[in-house]
Amino acid sequence: MLKAYFFKLVHSPFLYAGIIGVFGLCLIHAKSNLWEGVDVLTDLRILLDVEGYRKAFIVFAALPFAANFSDEWNTKTTTNCVTRKCAFTYAVSNFTSCFISALVTVFIPLVVFVAVSALTAEKPFSISNGSVGPYNEFVEMGVPFLEIVFYYFTYSLSCAMWAVTGMTLSAFFPSKYIAIGSPFVLSYAIEQFTAQRLPIQLDLMGLSFSALPYSAGGIFFYTTFVFVGLSMLCGIIFTKKVEKRVQNELG
Repeated sequence: MLKAYFFKLVHSPFLYAGIIGVFGLCLIHAKSNLWEGVDVLTDLRILLDVEGYRKAFIVFAALPFAANFSDEWNTKTTTNCVTRKCAFTYAVSNFTSCFISALVTVFIPLVVFVAVSALTAEKPFSISNGSVGPYNEFVEMGVPFLEIVFYYFTYSLSCAMWAVTGMTLSAFFPSKYIAIGSPFVLSYAIEQFTAQRLPIQLDLMGLSFSALPYSAGGIFFYTTFVFVGLSMLCGIIFTKKVEKRVQNELG
């Protein structure tokens, strides 16, 4: 079933719409030239720090697959194709496809855009302007592209987590609007709460920026652990709810 969903994703216009949407926002940001003169990495950090862009990225992440379960449930596809024995496989396939598609939708266009920008910028990578990012040691080591990969991978993981949160809510309230729109609302509310009330190790907004006082490896593994762990928690809740729904529907 997972293979079938991957095939569906590759042929889905929503996947490409999400990727183009993320890349398009990067282009809009670049065209504005609001921060002309800074290096590429600092400029892209500024982009992610703009609340409107960040929330739009989360919506684009949810676009390809977060609403798949609600669409299939409302059209009776779920109960027509799934028996109680394979409800678990069905749910896990939905969750996995949602997570991976959301990760790819954000990660690929961000990395491609910053890589292209670096080829044309006057100051591609610099640590002399006083702005030291979480992975700047890679710049010092002469491998700045690793900073791009690590920084945007962990940020994309956070977007994927919010996308599967939307799918999880849609298991309780089967609506594509909830599946795609709730990550926008929840991310704003929960990130604000964790930023103001919890230590930095649990600050989801800060973690999406890899803002931790650890080494590059420590930051990467910790943020990956948190976002993947929270995503798996959503996946467990989603799976249990889907199994219960299928069981009740089939009697």
